[in-house]
Amino acid sequence: MNTAALKPVWMLSALLLVPLQSPPAPSAPSGIAPAGAAQQPADPLDARYAEVQRDFNQAMAQWQKALDEARKAGVERKDWPLPPHPQFWERYAELARGGHLPASIWCLSAGSNLGEKRAPDASVIDLALARVWREALIHDQAQLAGTLDANSAAARYPVKEYLRLLRSQTMVLGGERTLALYEQCFEQSVQKPSKALALLSKASFIGTQESGFADPMPVVMEIYRELAEHYGDTESGQRAKGRLFRHERLQVGMQVPDYESEDVEGVRFKLSDYSGKVIVLDFWGFW
Repeated sequence: MNTAALKPVWMLSALLLVPLQSPPAPSAPSGIAPAGAAQQPADPLDARYAEVQRDFNQAMAQWQKALDEARKAGVERKDWPLPPHPQFWERYAELARGGHLPASIWCLSAGSNLGEKRAPDASVIDLALARVWREALIHDQAQLAGTLDANSAAARYPVKEYLRLLRSQTMVLGGERTLALYEQCFEQSVQKPSKALALLSKASFIGTQESGFADPMPVVMEIYRELAEHYGDTESGQRAKGRLFRHERLQVGMQVPDYESEDVEGVRFKLSDYSGKVIVLDFWGFW
């Protein structure tokens, strides 16, 4: 028997019995948890929130049914049944005081549904905004670093969303506190567009009666100039430039800014070519 001829066969058999090793799994992109990774521990308030949310949804269903019946019966609007939000304010507010994010959003979004029976508590609104700001700041920092997890809570709350929620609560917070939060947003944001949006939002608020400024326009114009000079390459900076131009060049009694265009025959002309004559300007477009 030729054993030499059997060695290659035996070696091949042995190799076939060795289990093939799987290639290493690709690493997850930065900022995204790999599949099977340990999940973040659940918020201990989640169970209580689920209970409140269940009760609230049931109450909303009952209210909607009663509202539909009132409409069909021709009941006047002033006599329609009121939504159940006031009865649930304190339950959600308790969770918001504990830092629960969805409950905080509910408190910030309840708005006019609370009516006169349950005015929002400024301290709860302040805490709720602080909770959302925490997520907005994480969003801003992670987006700048390129590590924002699209499935995270922070991904749903950019600085723009925080500023929208803040603007909706100015009457509850008062002018001084609202301004302080706008300034905090500007100082702590890390991305240029976020800082610019905070400045523009602050200027818009100062121009309202709620801000308490007796003569707001000089302050507003100064903010617009800062935006135009230091944040002109952002969307907010561009909007500030437009508002500056309108305020400084387009007021009643000012000379109309000159511009160049062409007539229906393609001949170029300037508005100043008709200086001293009565001009009718017809602005139109496809909007």
